[in-house]
Amino acid sequence: MTGQDWVDEPLGDELDMVKTLAQPTYRSESVSAEVQAAFTDDVVLFGDTHANLYELDRATGELVWHVAMRSALPGGDTVCDLVVPSPTATTVVLNHGGGELCGNFTAYDLETGEVVDEYASLPEGSAGFGLASNSSLWRLGERVYWLDSGGQLQVLEDDGSSSSVGELPALLPGRRDYSVSALQLIPGTDVFMVRYREHSDGSSRGGPDDRNGGLLGFRVVDDSQVEEVWHRPLRSLTDEANSPGHRGHYLYLSDELPGTVQDMAVRGGPKLFRLRGVDAETGDLQNPGVLVRADSMRPGGPGMPGFAEYYGPTQVLVAGEGDVFSPFELSDHVGFTSLVRYDLATGAAIWRWQVPKALRAVAAPSMDVVSITPDRSSVYVRTSVDYDNRIWEIDYETGQPRRHWTLPATGAYRYAMDFAETYLDDGDVLQVNRYGSPDDRVLAALLRTGD
Repeated sequence: MTGQDWVDEPLGDELDMVKTLAQPTYRSESVSAEVQAAFTDDVVLFGDTHANLYELDRATGELVWHVAMRSALPGGDTVCDLVVPSPTATTVVLNHGGGELCGNFTAYDLETGEVVDEYASLPEGSAGFGLASNSSLWRLGERVYWLDSGGQLQVLEDDGSSSSVGELPALLPGRRDYSVSALQLIPGTDVFMVRYREHSDGSSRGGPDDRNGGLLGFRVVDDSQVEEVWHRPLRSLTDEANSPGHRGHYLYLSDELPGTVQDMAVRGGPKLFRLRGVDAETGDLQNPGVLVRADSMRPGGPGMPGFAEYYGPTQVLVAGEGDVFSPFELSDHVGFTSLVRYDLATGAAIWRWQVPKALRAVAAPSMDVVSITPDRSSVYVRTSVDYDNRIWEIDYETGQPRRHWTLPATGAYRYAMDFAETYLDDGDVLQVNRYGSPDDRVLAALLRTGD
């Protein structure tokens, strides 16, 4: 295994500070756990946890405009997705909602911040998880797609409106009692994948019957219709041939791990968490996949990847064509001390990069996979080891670090941004203070690598 036990750190530079944005005086506590950001050639946009949307000039970091977001749903305003539909778009589109429910769309003029369109995709009488409106927006080429509450595939237009592309339930003849609840774009391909379920009859509190659902793979053809690529009923996907040792009827799609399915298995021993890739052309599940013992964090246990944490894979990116990059936590340490690249088909760890000094850290080290280059040559990772915050460029193939940049550690910026959400785009770094307290003076910062 390459990429392990790097001793001499590569040379690093401090990121150039372009501009910091002062934190406003909030009248209430945080209303959303999410922070979202979007980049264009000219501006940087982000939504904070207090229902505010900001646009910064990318060259100078100066504030262009700021608006307060408002959802018609109870429970505050959650930022679900924030996208600029295409390079020629005149709007930025926000998918937001209340609490755990997404589906309110608001389009803002990129130049002024004025609202130019508003619409919703919310089924009547529904709330919580398992709704098409809660699915993420997915970019394919220069277009952004999403699912409405009726299973219609929609595409965002440059003016912020949405146009129907095709009705997915129509690809399931005779299955009018089924609804679509999750949408993904399989990385590195033009194939979308949806999870569909049977409607609940209301006789129990268990929700839809997953045993009669399945997965559907499709393409968008001629920009105006959908075409089936494959269809795999859940009963066939969870039998012994396709899912050895499968337990229950659990088969989960995660927005954070596109192109994969997650389930639980028992194979002659303890219960296993299993993560597998889906073949874009056939819908076949890759076996054996990455297998993690459910008790891997027991004293003396082997530890576990970040995607196997009980709260979900919030610190993982799938790079496409069968790879998963995940922070790894040892059982006798608190926090993530290494980055592992896994092969989804074999379950093998291709390489492991140990974060320098993480094993000797006093405070729990943290790690986030920030970005992967489109040509799959580099992986960018943000680490915090005893409040020493850095962004590392890691070679995609070998796991060797090429260089790193140190985040500023002086003045008001130092402590406010220790746990900030970090975004990287073509050498520009945006940090947003997700856990801002009344004493923090910095809300966000735009920095640059200087390359």
